[in-house]
Amino acid sequence: MKHVDSISKVITDKPTLPNRFISEDYDRFLFFDFFLRENFEFFKALQDATVHRQGIDVYCANTLSLLTKIYSQENWAERFEVLDDELANAGNPFGLIVASSERRWVMVQDIPVNWGILAFRSDDAEMMSIFEALKGDWFLSLGDFVEAQHDPRSVLREAFDGDFINQIVRNYGV
Repeated sequence: MKHVDSISKVITDKPTLPNRFISEDYDRFLFFDFFLRENFEFFKALQDATVHRQGIDVYCANTLSLLTKIYSQENWAERFEVLDDELANAGNPFGLIVASSERRWVMVQDIPVNWGILAFRSDDAEMMSIFEALKGDWFLSLGDFVEAQHDPRSVLREAFDGDFINQIVRNYGV
């Protein structure tokens, strides 16, 4: 797979939902509502699920600057805990962009209290399988937003207005 030298080739605009800011190379999306910086259990689950061990690159969502590289043999959860402590001690309130070193997937959350997005490619069978397995525990699908468009009693309607939901579907629908 072609290596992307810069995260700016993946993140094409200000990374704030419901805007479309992820490269058109990615065509599958899941949405999350956990603090990416502090959810160490998720990174343990992701590392355990990844068959082809790959490292990850972590960027500041505000500046797109590389914060750290975490290698495949390292404990991702422990490294995220250290990184979160460093960012908190530095007074950094921003979210993260986390991408596999091979750019097979990317996760973005502009600030820790906002919803985030996971993007990957439908032609990557391994990643499709991994994220399908993780989806129920950690993510909402685009289909959940489509359902919320038509169901005024949807739980998503309590969190978002109809315009936000419509923009998510329009910007990330395949």
